[in-house]
Amino acid sequence: MMKGYKSYKSIQASLKTASSQENYKTIYEQIRSIKSDPFLHKDVINTLEHLWGYFKGKAHPGDKKQFFILLNRCRQQPVISYRYFPEDVRYTLAFISYLLETYPDPYLLQSTLFLPQDEWHTLPDLPPSKIRS
Repeated sequence: MMKGYKSYKSIQASLKTASSQENYKTIYEQIRSIKSDPFLHKDVINTLEHLWGYFKGKAHPGDKKQFFILLNRCRQQPVISYRYFPEDVRYTLAFISYLLETYPDPYLLQSTLFLPQDEWHTLPDLPPSKIRS
């Protein structure tokens, strides 16, 4: 999502219809290619706002205040794209990790954003009925 919303939606649609090893291999290659693209700042901000949505109903008011302080600092970044997160984005992601620990969300816990870098590409075992060779 941080590399471009259009790419995110394309992969999401592909995952919904994938039914063969070849389909999953194509999706894997798409993701691998996108991972080498720079982060688009507007999409990073959109993603941070999206992530907040998982916590807004349960977060303590102090956590909400802190998140928006950090988000506003991120919004002030003058760059359009970058290969590595600027410091303010890293701080905000660290705070979201804290929120995830404090207010666990099973869906977000599976996000590649919160996995070690070398684990993004591991696939769960699928029952044979879900994969056609």
